[in-house]
Order: sequence, then structure tokens, then C-alpha cells
Amino acid sequence: PMDTGLCTLVFYGVLWGCAADAVIMAAGLGFGGDPFSTPSGLVIKNERDFARSLRRSSDCRRLFDGGSYSEPMMLRALFVEWLFTFNRKRDQYQRNNKNAQYKHTSNFCSRFGYAVSPKRMGQFVTQVVEVAERVLKRCDGEPARQLKLLMAAIRFEVNEREEIVESKFEAMSDARLKEKFSRFLCNDRSKLQSLLAASFSTLTLVGTPQHGREKKEK
Repeated sequence: PMDTGLCTLVFYGVLWGCAADAVIMAAGLGFGGDPFSTPSGLVIKNERDFARSLRRSSDCRRLFDGGSYSEPMMLRALFVEWLFTFNRKRDQYQRNNKNAQYKHTSNFCSRFGYAVSPKRMGQFVTQVVEVAERVLKRCDGEPARQLKLLMAAIRFEVNEREEIVESKFEAMSDARLKEKFSRFLCNDRSKLQSLLAASFSTLTLVGTPQHGREKKEK
């Protein structure tokens, strides 16, 4: 279950032609955690180590935020980076591995040096799959195509009995991946920011009441 604002985000995402992006952002905001590391002075006793951890976490958030000053956009960028590195050709060791997601997530946080919690990142990915599955059952056309491509990139698909099953893995070069991702992800930042503004605004319709207009004309 998600709150009204997140459901509205998904609804408008489907209408505006960016269903996959909306699902990713809604899942990131709704899974009940923060995928980025959250250093605590209660755990890290040494002040210098604590300061370094805070700086690393802040730098990582700033990197994925990319100057948008938006938590949903930051979470989307984080997930897209995870997804891109999950499918790139030079990480073929993950092929035919049932624990590919778990291994890649751990690798994503350690080898790439991102200040991200493997456990919470895994929960984020799981939430994306669950939300995409639910939305996919209730839409068709272009939104359904985008969501199927999103799930395929995470190596899942919905079969004829509407069950989530593992899909085949095809390693791709960076160039092919970028082209494939462009088929279901929106690269228009202004459009995504407008989507967020509309989704979390209580006044998405603008107009003049009929009786007010008549009074003004008199």
C-alpha cells in the first residue's frame, strides 16, 4: 500500500507517458527506508570517522541529486545507476546466477564506493518490482510496454498467469544499454519535475467558479 500522493504520482506517470519513472520514484519514496547510508554518532564513536562518514553520505546524495534538489529525482538517479551497472556487458559473471541481484547490490555499494546500504537498496529494488507488477495489471498500451521493459531490465517478467518469473539475461554494451533504457525512461528533467509538482499538489486544476465569473461580469 502507498499513500495518496504516491498513487497520484503513478497515475499521472501513466497518463504523461513516463510510467516507469513514476513507479521508480514512488517505490523509492514508499518502501519505508533510506537507501543511502545514515551515519550515527551512537555507532561511530570516533569523531573523525563520524565526520568522514557524514561527508561520504552527503557527497553520494549530492552526486545522484545532480542539482535537482529533489529527493524523488535523487532516488530515481540512484536506481537507474544500479540498473545500468546490473545489465552492463562487463559484469557477465552475474549471468545465470539466482543471487545476481543480491551480489550486484553488494558489489554496487562496495566496489563502486557509493554510500548506500545493500539491505535497503535491495528493499528499494523489490519495491520497484512489486509496484510495477501491480500497475502493469491495470494498464495497457505504451505504459504497459514501458513497465515490461523495466521489469525485464531487473530480470523479471509477468507470465500468462500474472505471476512474476525470472527472465533471460542478455549482457549489453554501454551504448546498447543507453539506447534500450531510452525506450522506457524519460530523460526530460523538466517533465519529471512537472510530474512531481502535479502529483503532490492539492490544486492540480486551475479555474474560476461559475458563480464567481458571472458576478465579475456584472
